[in-house]
Amino acid sequence: MKIFANNPGATTTKIALYEDCTELWTETVAYSQQELAHFQDWSEEEELRYSDVMKVLKAHGVEAADIDAFVGRG
Repeated sequence: MKIFANNPGATTTKIALYEDCTELWTETVAYSQQELAHFQDWSEEEELRYSDVMKVLKAHGVEAADIDAFVGRG
């Protein structure tokens, strides 16, 4: 079972992919204060963060359809 974990923070999005209990990979996408300054609140960052997460999945050769479970923290 492939499990995708997502933990958005104030200036980072930490993501990882697991196969059962084994970590396959983990990455942190970091954002500068300048990149986030034009957003009024965190909800406006959704498109940016989603796009970046999808880029990381693609770089690892993972399609969303390959993932069995999604876990989020935030």
